[in-house]
Amino acid sequence: MSNAPLAIIFVSNGPGELATWVKPLAKELHTQIALRPKAKTSSISLNLVLVPCPNATGNESLVAQKWLQFENILKAKNFWELLIKPKKFVSWPSKGLVIFLGGDQFWSVLLSARLGYLHMTYAEWIARWPFWNNRIVAMSSSIVKKLPRRIQNRCSVIGDLSADLTETAKIDDPLPSGKWIALLPGSKAPN
Repeated sequence: MSNAPLAIIFVSNGPGELATWVKPLAKELHTQIALRPKAKTSSISLNLVLVPCPNATGNESLVAQKWLQFENILKAKNFWELLIKPKKFVSWPSKGLVIFLGGDQFWSVLLSARLGYLHMTYAEWIARWPFWNNRIVAMSSSIVKKLPRRIQNRCSVIGDLSADLTETAKIDDPLPSGKWIALLPGSKAPN
């Protein structure tokens, strides 16, 4: 692997996506790749950019800071300014990858275009801007079938991050065995 600086940027929004997609994926990436901030001499930084979301609590950046997984965490209130003046917040390297993990998929498309980075979308139900993605990773094969045939080869089915990745990454404080009832306020139906 080259020693040229590289940024990996997760784009996400609310507490559900942070807990079920962002945290487990960040933890798993740190086990597989030497990433900053944990690997201080690494040339690869892991960053989190939060985007505007009506379902956000406003505390997402504080929660993510406690995980100690990201070199930089940019708050949703700074997103538009980040698009206008990206160097104001971080000295971004010339190469990078933006990964959509929640919110409006268009925000990650805009950010990757602005920074000149590659773009990947995790599509739970649909890939909304497929031609603007270098890669699409999908929850199921039904997403691949919805894509135009000529770009279906950009899409790989990786499964349900909420179920599969959290199991792989071994959630920090699992619940004791037994029967549990989950109350999910704010949950919304799939698109």
